Amino acid sequence: MNTKHANTDRNNARRGSPTSLLAAAILMASSSAAFSAGLTNYAEDVYSTFSNASHGETTFTVRSVSSGPAKSFAGIPFTRVLREPTQVLISDYNGYEFQNLRYEDRKAVPTAEMDFTIETMARNGFPLNDGVYRFLEISQTFQGQKSTHDALELCWPEQYRCLVLDPSISFLDSNIGNHKRLRAEGLAPTITSGPAQESSEKAGRCGLSSDPNKLWIKRAYPEYNWRTTIAGTTAASGKIGRVELVNACSASCKAAPSASAAVSFGSGGFLYAVHCDNEAGRGTDGNRQGKAVGYTGCSYAFSGPKFDVKIKNYGTINVDASIEIKGTGNYSNGNKFPDTCYYR
Repeated sequence: MNTKHANTDRNNARRGSPTSLLAAAILMASSSAAFSAGLTNYAEDVYSTFSNASHGETTFTVRSVSSGPAKSFAGIPFTRVLREPTQVLISDYNGYEFQNLRYEDRKAVPTAEMDFTIETMARNGFPLNDGVYRFLEISQTFQGQKSTHDALELCWPEQYRCLVLDPSISFLDSNIGNHKRLRAEGLAPTITSGPAQESSEKAGRCGLSSDPNKLWIKRAYPEYNWRTTIAGTTAASGKIGRVELVNACSASCKAAPSASAAVSFGSGGFLYAVHCDNEAGRGTDGNRQGKAVGYTGCSYAFSGPKFDVKIKNYGTINVDASIEIKGTGNYSNGNKFPDTCYYR
């Protein structure tokens, strides 16, 4: 069920000046050096990881502007602390890397990501008096364009917990958290295969053009869990299904591909909705060439998320997948592989 977010206080809350609010918070900090959260370099690592996991499609420079106790922001929604951008960077994640980076109008992708206070974190187990902050200036390069925007790092050193609030990049901290966890768990595609064999119809060995010593190759993309949080509480979560793609040759050395994409599922909180879909297909040219394709995934958003997979030209060598994605966060699994059987 799609749910529309309504917060009548949000516009009123944004009337305050982020600059003046930040200045007031700095004055409340008796000694910013004593409260510096920057010793962890948490934010620097988050932005570096995002850049690396998007193959350098976007790059960042992080500059620490000020620091102090997190309680300096008591009673102030972070929507008033950080300047709201006119556009937000959205990405798709496939369990291994961030893809399809693009800007979307901020009003078109409403989010509650910043709509909370430091007291919300305290209620979720992060003591108000233990938190520290760094106010950051982020210099970003994307598609050859340079820009700067605000971000905030919050840390609770005694609990070894930090997070970055960046209104210009959709759910940056959660996305990087998922990426690092999956890397630590060792998530990776697996490849199994069978040896080339003598054909029953012709002397010689039949194998695949991608590897002449193999009669079949199976590529499997394991299932994985994802979770997005706001103020330490789950906003949306789910599991992305397993995908298996097989390129194989028959006894007569003709293409015999197969594909499967398991169901993905998810659920939302904070008025978020989740939509998931999965489809797989295969096709040949009726002779040596074959292709296997399969995708599964989920998108989440305040209203009308969409992850819609359609297989086109099923059964033919032109088989492919069309994926329509709409959401503030998108997780998926899958790929497509053509191959050719031949004698050698």
